[in-house]
Amino acid sequence: MFSSPVFARIGETVEQLNKRYGKPLEAVREALETRRYLFHGFTIVVGLENGVSQCEVYRKEDDSRMTESEIHGLLQANSGPSEWIYEAKESARNYVYASKDKKTRIAIYNLPTHRLMITSKECLARCSELVNASDRKLMDGF
Repeated sequence: MFSSPVFARIGETVEQLNKRYGKPLEAVREALETRRYLFHGFTIVVGLENGVSQCEVYRKEDDSRMTESEIHGLLQANSGPSEWIYEAKESARNYVYASKDKKTRIAIYNLPTHRLMITSKECLARCSELVNASDRKLMDGF
């Protein structure tokens, strides 16, 4: 098991990400700059704006399903100014978590792909390219 402080947080700089995770496996500059890291058995794709993390997508390296404890640990590491509502809205494909203030963060755990996307509200639309088209509908109206 891991402790949530070992994982990056939305709002960290490239320097903080590299210090935490090491050199990225890949860095791409398109509409949204992304960096891919491998850390403690997780692949982490970070979406950056102006060198600051705005969106993070986590997947276990072995592509297995995340445990509730792993999901909650990653949520806690990315709580920002508002804690999370840990009772997810469930559908056949996703668990959707929101910050208690319902304004600052959203997280979507996709059951078929075993990916957890955590993003700031401000970056939600721009980070949607990191998730499947079918998952984008869940983010409408957030």
